[in-house]
Amino acid sequence: MKKLTVQELCLKGQDMLFLCILQSINFPIDSGSFRLQKQEFLMCMKVFHLMLFMKQKESFSNIKIFQERYVTVLPSIFFNETKQSLKNKDDFSITMIKLFQGAEAILYKDNATVIKERFSKAYRLSHLDESLRKFRTRREAKVLTKLDEMNFPAPKLHHFSDTRMSIVMDFVPGETLKDVLKHGDEYQHFAREIGQKVGTLHKEHIIHGDLTTSNMIVNAKTSELTFIDFGLSSFSEKIEDKAVDLFLLDRALEGTHFEFYPEIFEDALEGYKETNPEAVDVLDRLEQVRQRGRNKSKN
Repeated sequence: MKKLTVQELCLKGQDMLFLCILQSINFPIDSGSFRLQKQEFLMCMKVFHLMLFMKQKESFSNIKIFQERYVTVLPSIFFNETKQSLKNKDDFSITMIKLFQGAEAILYKDNATVIKERFSKAYRLSHLDESLRKFRTRREAKVLTKLDEMNFPAPKLHHFSDTRMSIVMDFVPGETLKDVLKHGDEYQHFAREIGQKVGTLHKEHIIHGDLTTSNMIVNAKTSELTFIDFGLSSFSEKIEDKAVDLFLLDRALEGTHFEFYPEIFEDALEGYKETNPEAVDVLDRLEQVRQRGRNKSKN
């Protein structure tokens, strides 16, 4: 690719390529990571901010890098953290790691942050696809914001874009509870903690929507059980929705940790009663949901 001028960079259109900025100073990039000297990085920052000034568009809240895999990086976090690092270092490394690809989104890790991007589905009508992804991105961001206000152990939201369908949040170090329990660790403590935390969510009318031990991490720094993946979460005051959330947890525990079942779920319910004042009503409704499930399986 030819060397681009600042003016040419500013005319790139809706997507701004950080890769182009690097190429504009003839900086070599290998696949997945790059290293900038302090002077080169500061030059990139000047180009970037000039582009923002000239374009004055909200769509530049994110940078896109297109290479063998593409990632989205939040400039405000990226630049602030990097400037801090540059005070004590002559260079700074950035490595984007693809963590996971699910049915709706791809997750990448950059240092201490995770970037989640919802991708388009070809089988959906384009306008419906965009509307649905935008709605789910906004809702997940709203839930994460509420969790932060509650001091609930979950990834801290840094930024979201409903034009890029992306969320930037903290990376939570540690093992999933699913893997921890496979090591043979005592489940009783974790079971009660699961229930307490689900009860706290339901007390604030937050429905997780995907309560599995794969979406719970034993934080390596605090040892606290941290909930992740609020992509299917919602707000609801309905007892039915809270009962269904527990029912899905019940099914997940039975299927994944059958060696501890049903004790693990019973212990979780004891913890649930401690934190949710509506526990009696929710558990009564849970029995109705279970009965409906049994009737369906018979038919």
